[in-house]
This record gives sequence, structure tokens and C-alpha cells, in this order.
Amino acid sequence: RSRRAFWAAILTCLLPLLTLRTIADSAGMVFSLGVAFASLKSISVVLEAYRRQAARPLRNIALLNMFFPIYGAGPVEQPATFEFEQLQRPFSPHEFLRGGLRVCVGLFKSVFLADALLLGYSQAQWPEFFADPEQYSTGAAYAVVLCKFSYTYINFSGYSDIAIGASRMFGIEVIENFNFPFLATNVREFWQRWHISLGGWVIRNLFFPLAAMIRRPSGVLLASLVSFVLLGFWHEASSTYLVWGLFHGLGLGVVQTAQRRWGKHERYQRLTRNPAYVMLVMLVSA
Repeated sequence: RSRRAFWAAILTCLLPLLTLRTIADSAGMVFSLGVAFASLKSISVVLEAYRRQAARPLRNIALLNMFFPIYGAGPVEQPATFEFEQLQRPFSPHEFLRGGLRVCVGLFKSVFLADALLLGYSQAQWPEFFADPEQYSTGAAYAVVLCKFSYTYINFSGYSDIAIGASRMFGIEVIENFNFPFLATNVREFWQRWHISLGGWVIRNLFFPLAAMIRRPSGVLLASLVSFVLLGFWHEASSTYLVWGLFHGLGLGVVQTAQRRWGKHERYQRLTRNPAYVMLVMLVSA
């Protein structure tokens, strides 16, 4: 309930992640063991307990992090889904079958479409690209980037399908994580469609509190920048993810500011419906 206990709990949740990242970097290893997602879920429980919206935080942290289908990479489910009383559900053959079918879809996307087709084709066509990219043409570089991003999307969405389906087999409804992100018409909509659970966590637990603290006309832009820079470092402490966080934070802040100022103007509405503008924004968002 106190601020000292609150910040001590936050640092405790982050300590395994920071320790693991330090060991991995010093040893030249790349692994996370799901600790990054466990830290986010644990912080959610701490925040709810501090706001007096949840009791028994240690039990809630255990329930949230020990559920194996969503442990490795999400979806980042909210603590309310794993209240002890909600886990007392009778077995449903219908939900078990629905979940099993969803798992099969996810396996098809991840194993066949992503690994066998996209990754296999990319490695066969451009086997030495990442070792020596200069020997390939500009067109090949764009093709590799497109294949890489498509692989990431299909593989990750397939994993999410498996996690959601396996959870449903246990009678637990887990949040959807993807909703055709390539169809987004701006970076704000992109984060409403791509890794929905992570975007929702950032908006709920970083953006809104920061925007409320700043209370300036530029508060939305600053809150977006800080939120996504922190999210970038949560992924990886590197200049690449720093630029990634700045790009998405700036884009999200600009879009939100523009919609608030000009969203009701007819000229702005015509621009956002223009097919050329929509295609350009889709490419930039992706």
C-alpha cells in the first residue's frame, strides 16, 4: 500500500529480467525463457494491488505466471482473467474441441507457412544475405525484409493461436493478440491490431499514467515517446530498439494529436479516406 513497498515490488519484478539480460549479454547468448513477459504480468498485479483493485498479489502473480500456454510470449493477459474463482469451471467438450481446432490452425501457420515455406524459401534464395548482404541486389534486400517481417507476423500469430487454443481447452478465454495488422491505416490502429495484449498493457500502465502526470499540450506526444522507448528497451537494450521506440512513440503521438485537433474537420477526414494515403500509411506502419 505504501510507495516504498510499491517501488520495491516493481524492482523485484524487474530484477530477474535485468539479471538474465546481463548474463545473456556477457555470455553472448540470446534467450529470455519468458521472463520478459512474466515481468510485465507481475507488474500488472502489483499495480492493481497498489490501486486497491486486487487482493493477495503473490497468489495472483503465481496464478498468472504459472499458466504455461501464455508463459513464453503471451498474450499478456490481465490479472482479472486468472482470479481463483474464475478458474473453477466445469469441463466443456465444445470448448475443448474449439480450442483444439485453434491449436491446429496455429501449428499450420507456425510450422508450415512460417518455418517450411517462408523461412525455407528465404534461406534457399538468399543463404548468405545476413553474413554478406553486399553481394545481393537492392531488390533482394527488400524481398528479404518483406519475408522476414511476414515470417515474424505469421509465426508469432500462429504461436498466439496455439496459446489461445490451449487456454480455451482448459476453459479459459485469453485475449486475442492479432487482428490483420497489415490493414492498419495509421500507427495507432496498427497497435490496436498488432500484439494487442502488449499494446494494451503499454497504453494502460505507461501511457495513461504518464499523460496524466505531464498535463501539458505536448503531454500526449511525450507520454507516447517515453512509453515506447521503454518498450523498446524491454525488448532489447540496443540502438536499434531505441530508434524503433522513438519511431513508434513519435508516430503514435502525432496521430493522436492530429485526431484530437483535426479529427472532425472534413478535409482531414477526406485525407484519411484517400486510397493513396491509406496505402502509404499501411507501408509506414508495417
